[in-house]
Amino acid sequence: MTDADAAVTALARHQVDALGAEFAPVFDRFRTEHGLDLAEACDAIAVAAGRRFLAGELAYDVADALLNAVWVRITDAMVDEGDGFRFPELAYAVYDAFDAGEYDHGDGLDPVAAHTVPLLREALAEGG
Repeated sequence: MTDADAAVTALARHQVDALGAEFAPVFDRFRTEHGLDLAEACDAIAVAAGRRFLAGELAYDVADALLNAVWVRITDAMVDEGDGFRFPELAYAVYDAFDAGEYDHGDGLDPVAAHTVPLLREALAEGG
């Protein structure tokens, strides 16, 4: 298990509704312990959550909540850091894949199977 997997496991232990409140201290501890900047930490957590979801080790709703919490950290940092902010492209691609599973696309298909899974596989193949 990688360190990012361990962080994902710690985050996944919490109920999805409480994840937002629990995310910051676990995420910050992970960053500090590994000397990662925000983009590196977001990418690592996103990749670990994405891989674990695809392996059937993490439920969609938990992985989606994790990625939503990552997205909140990204948007907060964009405001706080301004021009010095380095956007975590990989984390965003994984977030976007999970976001695509949140709604009906009008195609009559399961949005997670039809949209999240292929987008996630593509994102992880390209960058993770």
